[in-house]
This record gives sequence, structure tokens and C-alpha cells, in this order.
Amino acid sequence: KTLWLNQQKCRVKRGTASWPSIMAAAATPASAAEPFLRLAAALENSSSSPKISGAAGTSVAAALAVEEANKDAQRALEDLAERPQIMRQQGWPPKAVAKAAFLAVAATSSRPEVLLEVATLLTCLGPDQLGQYEATDLVQIATSLAVSSLDLEGILLEAMAVLAGEIQQRAWQLSGEELIRVLRAFAELRIQHQGLLTALTMEMLWKVDELTPNSLARAAESLVLLGFCKEPAFEWMASAVSSKVNECRPDEISALAWAFASAGQHCPALADCLAAEVAKQGSRMPADAFGRAAWGLSRLGSSHHGAFQPLYWPTLGPGEYS
Repeated sequence: KTLWLNQQKCRVKRGTASWPSIMAAAATPASAAEPFLRLAAALENSSSSPKISGAAGTSVAAALAVEEANKDAQRALEDLAERPQIMRQQGWPPKAVAKAAFLAVAATSSRPEVLLEVATLLTCLGPDQLGQYEATDLVQIATSLAVSSLDLEGILLEAMAVLAGEIQQRAWQLSGEELIRVLRAFAELRIQHQGLLTALTMEMLWKVDELTPNSLARAAESLVLLGFCKEPAFEWMASAVSSKVNECRPDEISALAWAFASAGQHCPALADCLAAEVAKQGSRMPADAFGRAAWGLSRLGSSHHGAFQPLYWPTLGPGEYS
């Protein structure tokens, strides 16, 4: 605040600003947040605009609006990085905070000072203020903080604890994909929050049909990394994977086999489904993916005899057969 006040005094002395104009600008909470709010609105309009052939013009216009709003927000991010505390001083709307956090990690040069301020802001909010954040905003902030370069000690842990408690209460508002994103964020930081994990897995069971093979693979890996390998989550995921196994890519097959085996699951039916896909796609699988799949399938009790025959794959080098 002292630095900002001194800067304004210099502006007044130079005659480039007056105290009334400075105070009026400072009293306008949405001023610095506007570019981020415009980006949020443009993205929402783009996702909700019709995608039918007759509305091609609408879709193109929405895409152009997003591009323009993104450029403005990127420029605003540069200014925000110099004075991130303005988010708290001006009482930024939740949408603006979420988009600032997202851009801070998505930018070519990440802005840890912005992310640090977002984390600090979260720890200062009361229940009523947190209630103003939509569940999707909380997901975006959680995923942004998870991939940030902030030190895991201190403020980041406090902020993630705040997010965990709030998301736990509103897990039912999230889509299947958003549930996986939150799960992945906490797995990335190896933060175990039992209440949140229970809420996420319960909601995931209701929305398991929404999940793609990639989402199921990420969910299984995340639960293993967090040591939360409880029934009936894996049983339901195994059933969902079995019905979509022909949609799995090689990396998803290996991830699923590794995760279920690491979780100590014994799923012969799932193993045979995955093994059948290995038999089809094995020659295209990278060596590391093939190795993970082979290890996982052997632990899962696969009885499929054609998955690893013949014992030669073009992607494996001479020293990798073992």
C-alpha cells in the first residue's frame, strides 16, 4: 500500500493525475478485473453457442470473441503480476479470480506471484464469501494451484485445505470430468483429504457412465497415488471400463492395468478384456506402456493366452524383453 501511495503522489506531482481521479479508480472494484470477467463470459458464450451447420457464423464469432478476450486478459495479467494484492484490495469477483489463476499457469511464463495471491485470498475468505464461488470456479483454482511451482509447505496447503472442504460439500454440482480434475489435482500434490476423496468417489459412481476411458484411467491412477483404494469404486470402474474397452488407447490400457494391479484388485474379467486389446494394439504400444500393461495384467490374473504372442514387438529393443 505504501509503494502504491508513493507512486500516486509522484503522478500527482507530475500533473499526470489528480487525487479525485485516483481515488475514483481505486473505488471501482471491477476495473482491473474486467478483462478476466470478459474472458470468462466469452468462454461461456462459446461453449453454449450452437454447433450446428446453420449456426457456423455464430460459432466463428464466439471463437473470435474468445481470442480477443484472451489477448486482453493476457495483457492484464502482466499488470496484475506487478500488483497482485489488488485482487484482495478491490474484492475481485470469483470468476475473475478463477480466470486469473488459470492464466497464471497457462501463460508462456507462469506467474507464481499471482497464484500466491490467489492462495492467500482463499485462506482469508469466510464461509459466506466462499459460497459465492461456483463449483466450477473452485475446480479451476484447484487445478491451477496443483500445477503451480508454489512451495508445498505453508500457504498452498492451507488454500488446498480450504478448497477441499468447500468442494466436498458441493461435489454433487460437478460433472464427471470435473470430479476427475479435482481428484487429479490432489493426487498431483499427494494431499490426502479423506472427506473430499469419499465425496468425489461417491459422486463418481453416480456419473461413471459419463466418464471416458481416459478419465477412468486418470481416476484409477489418482486413487492409487493417494492410497484410497476402496470398494466399490474400483468395482464400478472395472465394469465401466469393460463396456468401453474397445475405445481405449494403448496408454489408457497400460494405465488401467497398472492402476488396478497396484490397488491390489483381482479382476480376471477386466484383465481379459484389457489383454484382448493388448493383443490387438500391442505392436503399436511404446515399450514403457507395453511393460506396464504386461506387469499389470499378470497381477490381475489374466488368462488370455494371445496377448503376448508372439513375444516380439517392433517397439521393443533387444534389451527390453525381460
